[in-house]
Amino acid sequence: MKIAIIVPALVNQGPVTVARDIVSGILEEYDNVEFVVFYFDKSPEIEFPCKTLQIDLWKSIDFSEFDVIHTHMLRPDFYVWLNRHKTKNILKISTLHQNIVANLSASYNKLIAKTVFFFWIKFLKSFDKIVALSDVMKNTYASKFSKDSLLTIYNGRKLLKAVNKIEAEEEKKIFELKSKYNLIGVVALLTWRKGIHQLIEALTGLPNYALIIIGNGQELDVLKNLAIKLGVETRCYFLGYKKNGLDYMQYFDTFAMTSYSEGFPLSVLEVSQFNKPVVCSSIPLFKEIFTEKEVSFFELDNTESLKNALLYANENKYDLSSNLNKKVNEKYSYNMMINRYMELYKLAENSKNNIL
Repeated sequence: MKIAIIVPALVNQGPVTVARDIVSGILEEYDNVEFVVFYFDKSPEIEFPCKTLQIDLWKSIDFSEFDVIHTHMLRPDFYVWLNRHKTKNILKISTLHQNIVANLSASYNKLIAKTVFFFWIKFLKSFDKIVALSDVMKNTYASKFSKDSLLTIYNGRKLLKAVNKIEAEEEKKIFELKSKYNLIGVVALLTWRKGIHQLIEALTGLPNYALIIIGNGQELDVLKNLAIKLGVETRCYFLGYKKNGLDYMQYFDTFAMTSYSEGFPLSVLEVSQFNKPVVCSSIPLFKEIFTEKEVSFFELDNTESLKNALLYANENKYDLSSNLNKKVNEKYSYNMMINRYMELYKLAENSKNNIL
């Protein structure tokens, strides 16, 4: 079986790392499978364990040798739609990594979000299977696609406790903070949608807590200025973008996921292996995949609720972290994700057999 994976670029971002994990896992577990990864932008931040080829969005290529085309994100979906008449006998799969309107509204505005949503759905209608990352997301799109074409596959992440050593100066600063405060950790692209400003606001009522932020993005300066305005800048350590945020998770006392919307919380899967308690916003997605026995929930834009959730997480860290680790290993494991996608890819073989 030969499978084409199409991603926007070889960048260290959630949808692309998920694609890499799918490829890596299937090549490790299954025989007679070949992958080729196609991408548009030349920005090789991560490597795939297979052949990779840069392509032009406006130039079609011959996919006739492939059994499956699997896309991730808007441009790959558009590319397949653009070349839909040349890929009629190939199983086409797209993984939806986000709530399109919610995510784009947070980054741009509702008009742009709804316009992109209209065209994106149009592109996706040319696919055979649409994968949602949760039942919440699946239900959001249920009216747009046939029941047979839409399904849920939860993300998984290969968990490795071996981490790289961080820079000495960074480690020194972290230990200085850790000697005085309970450390809240965040690993995220810094956009408003991630809700990190809520943590800075909560620090004003938590004198024994400090915040470590791993990531970069359009909200960086906004967050730094907010910390100064609220007088908590000495308890906010901005480390910027790191290729592997996993390296820093061992230092956190509590991990925070404060998003207004989310596709799937990969970083929560990663931090679970370090037995750290997690605080989550009480959005429908998180309520679907976690329970109050596994994470500490708070109400969005409610500083008192967030403060209480952080205190509760610290007081019940052993039970919460143990339960979370168990849930991740049982329900959101790497192998479960790999096997579900392989079952989906095998539909291409079944389809060919039926034709014969």
